[in-house]
Amino acid sequence: MKIKMKISFKILIALGLLISLKLFAYPAVVYNFDEAGNRITSRVVNMKQSIETPPEEQKVAGFSIKVYPNPTADILKVEIEGLQKDSRVKIEMFDLKGAKLYSNETNNNRYDIDLSQRTTGVYILNIYIDDKTTYWKIVISPIPSLSAIA
Repeated sequence: MKIKMKISFKILIALGLLISLKLFAYPAVVYNFDEAGNRITSRVVNMKQSIETPPEEQKVAGFSIKVYPNPTADILKVEIEGLQKDSRVKIEMFDLKGAKLYSNETNNNRYDIDLSQRTTGVYILNIYIDDKTTYWKIVISPIPSLSAIA
């Protein structure tokens, strides 16, 4: 009877630890930066909280391009507003060594790029619309993107 009680007690402790880890996720630090790249604020958040990060946006020749979430650990979304039916869009991603990791050419105005198999680091995303080009610094982080945390 004592052996069964000890085993049951150990199972209950292990189960309790698993539940507490699931319910009380670890904290993360979120930083805000000014346009020059200087950190202006920081805050500690519970990873279970939902944090909405605004999409990064660039306006080029009548187009509004949004790329989000950044940083990300899985899906990077690209939205282009003002795209004409005959416009050609090409999206390419490179690592910092210059190796092309992704390329897609189409005329869609929404893209989902799966980055879940990429390693943590900084990448360069180039978006070409007709004869215009925009460049984006994309960060792949080991934790889920902050906008995807629930």
